[in-house]
Amino acid sequence: MDKATQWEAEIPVLANKDVVIIGGSFAGIACAVELAKAGQQVMIIEPRTYLGRELTASLRPWLDLSSHVDRNWPELIQFVMEQSATQAGAADMVHIPLHPDRLKRALEDKLLSHGIELIYASLPVAIVGYDQEIGLEGIVIANKTGSQFIRCSKLIDTTETAIVSRLCGETVVDFASDEKAAFARILEFTGVEWPDEAAEELTYAVPEHLGLLGGQVRLMEGYRGKQHRYVEYWLQLASANEIETVGERELEARMRGMALTAYLVKHVPAFRKAVLCGSSFELHGPIPLSGAETQQGNPDPQAIDMQQTTNEMPGIYSLCKQLPVCLDPILAVEAGMQLAIELIGRPSTKQVITPNTWKKIDAPIPTLKKVDVLIIGGGSSGACASITAAGEDVNTLLVDMNPGLGGTGTLGGVDSYWFGRREGFAARQSACQVRQ
Repeated sequence: MDKATQWEAEIPVLANKDVVIIGGSFAGIACAVELAKAGQQVMIIEPRTYLGRELTASLRPWLDLSSHVDRNWPELIQFVMEQSATQAGAADMVHIPLHPDRLKRALEDKLLSHGIELIYASLPVAIVGYDQEIGLEGIVIANKTGSQFIRCSKLIDTTETAIVSRLCGETVVDFASDEKAAFARILEFTGVEWPDEAAEELTYAVPEHLGLLGGQVRLMEGYRGKQHRYVEYWLQLASANEIETVGERELEARMRGMALTAYLVKHVPAFRKAVLCGSSFELHGPIPLSGAETQQGNPDPQAIDMQQTTNEMPGIYSLCKQLPVCLDPILAVEAGMQLAIELIGRPSTKQVITPNTWKKIDAPIPTLKKVDVLIIGGGSSGACASITAAGEDVNTLLVDMNPGLGGTGTLGGVDSYWFGRREGFAARQSACQVRQ
């Protein structure tokens, strides 16, 4: 990567807030609610297009209560159970299936009910501060409409990669580039004809040639009943937080998932008539490769070290500066609430609201790649354009906000106009989707 160049621009001021939280995770939502209750003006910036990454991005719409003996659930967890649990008496169960759409809407409703603003599909790109003594002035975010500046006196990062700490130039505890860790991926099936006496959670041994950690998969009952199953499989993959490594492990996990699907449908009687109807957008992890629990693909949840949350710049806090990040939603909620309580107890300066509608930004920006053709958006048009350009030996880069190609026709769910007709560009686009 080339050295950073200077970026100078006047960008619109989007809002004046006391607190901006980067990441609409369970930790971020819980923290936002507690701060709002204390009278703080709060905004959440979520890089994805949905909330609750611990359960949604990794397609794990259930609460696993096996590691939580205390049934005095935090407010947010209780609210999620009431709004999205699909079975009566769920509070007495160990495994509680959640309806994915109800879950996402419940999290949004919780924020809206406390006056918390929410912006989707946006990433922080620059931190603006006066100096180390005075502290934070605000943050610059980027999205489809361009760049915007948000004034705030506190900035809280609950992203799994501690993106704000990285923008500040701080050291984040990552796995080394040559290390490996455990990651889980989920396949979703309907029409699984498992025996009625089977428990709500099962493990099933699979052949060694599939290359899965522990040599088994876990079958979780979904919100539609026993014939609806989530199949969890664990892999040992490269763990570095680098663009190339992330792409490589996603590709490996998807290919292993297709091999697992083929095995289940061909060789396991309960899956003979099953239909694969989905898979997780993102991997669940990383988890260190240590301990018998991890080797069996069902590690104990680990809490966030609250002493590691303070950043070098005053007013900035990061929950996930050390690994492993908090992947358990209940522990995440507790960590978010604890951070909020600590911040409420500290002396604070209210954000000064100014009438300025534009902000001059002077910030460094790195050069990632140099290409001949840059295509923004990997939908049907963008994918076809990039295939054509690359086919003419033009140095081409395609950038998309989603974890897959196709746009409206795939992730958007409007697939009838090309799905099933694997000819021409549709066939080549499908091949790219598998290889990415």
